[in-house]
Amino acid sequence: MITSIYRYSHLVLAAISSLFLVVAAITGLVLSTEPIFYDLKQPDKIDLSEISLGQTIHKLQQEYDELITLSTTSQGLVLADVVTKEGTSVTGYINPKTGMFLGDEITRPSIYNWFTNLHRSLFLKSIGRGFIGVSTFLLILIIVSGIFLLAQRQGGFSKWFSSIKDKEFHKKYHVILSRWLLIPILIIAITGVYLSLKQFDLIPVENQSLDWSLSPDEELPLETIENQVFFKTTTLDQVKEVNFPFSSDPIDYYEIYLKEKSVLVAQHTGEVIDQVENPFTALVSYYSTIFHTGSASPLWSVILGISCIGILYFIISGCVIYWKRRPKKNYKLELSSAQDSEYIVLVGSESGSTYAFAKRSHNNS
Repeated sequence: MITSIYRYSHLVLAAISSLFLVVAAITGLVLSTEPIFYDLKQPDKIDLSEISLGQTIHKLQQEYDELITLSTTSQGLVLADVVTKEGTSVTGYINPKTGMFLGDEITRPSIYNWFTNLHRSLFLKSIGRGFIGVSTFLLILIIVSGIFLLAQRQGGFSKWFSSIKDKEFHKKYHVILSRWLLIPILIIAITGVYLSLKQFDLIPVENQSLDWSLSPDEELPLETIENQVFFKTTTLDQVKEVNFPFSSDPIDYYEIYLKEKSVLVAQHTGEVIDQVENPFTALVSYYSTIFHTGSASPLWSVILGISCIGILYFIISGCVIYWKRRPKKNYKLELSSAQDSEYIVLVGSESGSTYAFAKRSHNNS
């Protein structure tokens, strides 16, 4: 009985959401190639965990006349908005070790913008976002029901990876791919639902701002930036964005956004004037985006692409399995009455195939 509930839940949920999941999977497959595109086009990466923020800023100060902003990308590259000594404003990738300009920022191809809009909202704005969000939530329920169906089929969770005896192609590979793609598809679904909730402002946001009215400690010694404790101990892999002071005034601070907090830092002493820890929801949003898009890792983007192909295959193979199973439940036997029968054989079937054997047995009796 419980197995039947899971089976019909699995079927009904898939039927309701299949159209939207097909669109999401196809567009997701295309978008999964974007991190690979950037990885091939962008300059060689440098391990940002080995470079301090102070070291990079010091090199930029030597190389350029004015520094405006510095940021890191999810691909592990460093972007800077600077003014050269010739007075030209440039924005692009820089070498964090030398400060040398490496090239302009790569413009996102319009095809990815088109597929992103289709993936997020079907070009229907809020209504489309709602459809996609609900379909993604249904995908979670499909996965949960599929987990129990697969465990029941294999004889329990302890036999999750045991051999599959079914020789029918679609049934066999529906199970095989489910075992391997379950976790990445579940990650896609959970992060997708979270990002949808965020788009509809259903995730509480704690608005905390840095206090610019605070004054620095005038008794602290002046130090160059590469020797200031904060900048020496903060590596670039922790940094999201840096807004540089516009003047040399002591109350004009560095405004620095790290992955875990935001800080104001005095430019002449390195004193942390104020800091605000990022709320938990901000961290969840950041990592949800990373895991849902694969932007931080071409390898993970490949896994996401394979998972999208897997979703498409599950929909197709599920339809085939259902269609092949459906007519087998319509067998009608011309049975004798119980009073005229010498033997009574009760027939039941999980997939419907047993009824064919029952019919042949009855005809031969």
